[in-house]
Amino acid sequence: MIRIDEKSRELALDLIYDRRKYDALSQEVIYDPLTEFLTHFEGAEVTSSRNSRAEQLAALSLPDRLKQRIIDGERNGLEDDLELAISEGM
Repeated sequence: MIRIDEKSRELALDLIYDRRKYDALSQEVIYDPLTEFLTHFEGAEVTSSRNSRAEQLAALSLPDRLKQRIIDGERNGLEDDLELAISEGM
């Protein structure tokens, strides 16, 4: 599962590596990664991505859900899934 879309990833890299672009003649900034990053994530809520993530995990089978939680380092729900797996004899 991909946790970040390509556009968001590129904006983050532009910000990290300070990939500003300047006008050749006036030397004014024509692309500012910070401004683009803030605009892109304006109004985004962490809870919406958490809910989406929870829905994606819930759609998986128990073995796949366990595997994905371990790979992603997702602790939320891992203990419950492990207890369920043990109770089912997995």
